[in-house]
Amino acid sequence: MNTPETLICLDDPDMRGAEAAMLRAAQAARDEARKAGLTIPVWENGAVVRKHPDELEEEAVEVGCVKQGQGTS
Repeated sequence: MNTPETLICLDDPDMRGAEAAMLRAAQAARDEARKAGLTIPVWENGAVVRKHPDELEEEAVEVGCVKQGQGTS
């Protein structure tokens, strides 16, 4: 997630907190889709596919974007 290149960019005062804000926004989108019973369109392997929010939550946990059980309502 954080590479030396992104850390340099995040030193910019305008960018501090941007990554955390994007992670919160993604979690909020998953929560809203889950409440509404909707799937979320994502780009995967060169095509748009629709995924259930729980599936995206599992993928976020696998790559370390969220901790297990952190975002589910």
